[in-house]
Amino acid sequence: AFGPYILLMFFLLGMLTLAAGQLPQNDNEFILGFYGAVTSITNTYLATMVAMDLDFRKHTEPHLQDRFGPPIVDIPNRHPNLTVRFRFGNSNSQPTVGVQTAMNFALGLDGAEAVDGIIGGVHSAITMPIASLLASLRVPQISYASTNPSLSNKEEYPYFLRTISSDSLQALAIVRWMVEMSLPALSMIYQQDAYGTGLAEQISQEASRHSQTLRNRFSTVAVKYMPNDYDWQEARHALEIFFAIGSKFVLLCMSADQATPFLQVMGEYSSLDSGFWSKYQILGSEAVELQIGLGNLIPMGFMKWLPSNRGPKYTLFEQMWVNLTANDIVGPDATSLYGIDKFIVKLEQGKAAQLSDDTFADATTVSVVEPYLFDAAYTFIIAANSLLNAGRSLAEIRGQMLLEELKRTRFEGITGDIMFDENGDRIGTYHLLNVKPDSTVPLNKSLVAIGYYHAASGSYVWTADALWADGHVGPLPSADLVGCQPGFATDTVSGVCRECPKDSASDGFTSCATCPLGKFTLGPGSSSCTSCEAGRFYDRSE
Repeated sequence: AFGPYILLMFFLLGMLTLAAGQLPQNDNEFILGFYGAVTSITNTYLATMVAMDLDFRKHTEPHLQDRFGPPIVDIPNRHPNLTVRFRFGNSNSQPTVGVQTAMNFALGLDGAEAVDGIIGGVHSAITMPIASLLASLRVPQISYASTNPSLSNKEEYPYFLRTISSDSLQALAIVRWMVEMSLPALSMIYQQDAYGTGLAEQISQEASRHSQTLRNRFSTVAVKYMPNDYDWQEARHALEIFFAIGSKFVLLCMSADQATPFLQVMGEYSSLDSGFWSKYQILGSEAVELQIGLGNLIPMGFMKWLPSNRGPKYTLFEQMWVNLTANDIVGPDATSLYGIDKFIVKLEQGKAAQLSDDTFADATTVSVVEPYLFDAAYTFIIAANSLLNAGRSLAEIRGQMLLEELKRTRFEGITGDIMFDENGDRIGTYHLLNVKPDSTVPLNKSLVAIGYYHAASGSYVWTADALWADGHVGPLPSADLVGCQPGFATDTVSGVCRECPKDSASDGFTSCATCPLGKFTLGPGSSSCTSCEAGRFYDRSE
C-alpha cells in the first residue's frame, strides 16, 4: 500500500511551493506530462506518445507529412500561438515511482518546468493518490487506462477525466451477459488493488441491483497484487479455492502484468488449450491483453470485454505506426527531447521488452489502451487551442479554466467520438471479444469482436457466434459447459451451483441424489458414491 505519510509529504511540499510562488512554469509553451507503466508493462506507450506528438507537429512541419501522411486528428482553427511540449515519465507499476514522477511534473521538483496537465496512468491504485494530489495543486489529469469507478467521484477527484470508460459500464456489460447466457455461476478471481477490487465490487453491486438471486450466482476469490515479487503459491491457493466453488466460468479481474503469471499457474494443471480446461470458460476484464505477453497462454474460446477503442481514424494511426522506427522513440534526439533519460526507473532496468524496428512491423504490438492514450493527449491540445481562440493566453491556460474547457471538449479521435459526462468519464460502448483461429497471424489466434453492449439500451447487439471453451460454436454456451462441476448441482430455486452434501452425489447435470444403501461418500462435493467393502455396512446416523 502507498504510505499515507509519503502522500502527506508530497502534499505539504506542493503547498509550500505554491505559497512561496516558486512554481517554475513556462508562459510561452503548453507543457504536458505523460507517465505510464513503461518499464513494467510495455515500452510501446512511449511510441504511441511520440506518434501523437509527431502527428500534432504535422500541422506545422511539412516534412513530417511527407513521411507519415496528413494529420490524423483535425485541430479546428489552429491558433498560431499553440506551442506544445511533452515530458515523459514512468511509474514502473510502483506507487512511489508514479507519485514522485507526477509531482516532479506538477511542481518542477526535478529542476524542469512544471506542466499544465498530466496524461496518465495505467493502474488505478497509482492514479488515485496522484489524482488526489493534483486536485490540491489544481492540475488537470486525463487517464487512458485507469477504470476504477471511485475516480468518478468529483468530490475526491475534481481534476480527473479519462478517455477510457469507467468500470461501472464494464460491470453493467458483464452482469447483462451473465443474464443473457443464463449461467448458474461465475467466479471472479481479482487482484487486491484499486482496479481488481473495485471492479469485483462494482460487478457485485450491479448484480445485487438486478436481484439477490443473480448476486448469489457470483462468487469472488482474492489474490494479492504482486507487481514485483510474484507469490506463485498465493496464486495456486486462489485457483484451488476456485475449483472448490464449483463454477465452470471464471472471470480474471486483473491487469496484464498480473494476468500473465496467473495464467501460467493455470497452465501448471494442464495446457490451457487442453481437454482439462475445455470444461472451463475463461473470461477476462478489459486489462487482460492478448498482445502483451499473453498470446501463448490465452486459449481458444477465451472472451474478454473491451471498451470501444477503434474508430474510423484508427486505420490512419496503423499506417503511421508501421512507418515509425525505434530511433524515433528512444534515439538520442528523442531521449533528450522527451526526458526519457530522466526516468526514475530507467528503460534498461525494466522487465518490459525494449523497442526495436521489429516493433513497428505491424500494429499488433499496440496495446488495447494505447489508442486512448493518443486521444487523451489530443484532448488537452484541442482544449488549449479553443481557449487560445477565445482570447486567452498560454499563461492563463491551466487550472480551473483548463479543466472546464476539457469537460466541454468534443472531437473525433482514433478511438471514435470523444466526449465526457458530468463526472469526466468517457461516454462509450463495451465490446465482447472472443479468441478464434486466425492463420494470418503468428500465434494462429486473434481476438474478434462478436458483439457489443450499448449502455443506452442496456442490452447487447450480437454480430457473430461465439467460440466457446469446449469447441461449441453458437450464441449460447453448450449444456455441458453451463452445467455445474461434478459434485455440485443447480439449486432449483436460485439457479446457483450448490455443493452436494455428504452421502449424496451429482455429475453436475442432475440433482444431488442420496447414495443408496450400502454406498457412501467421504465428504461433501462428491460426483459418485462409493460401495462399502464386502461384509461391512455404513451407519448414516454417525
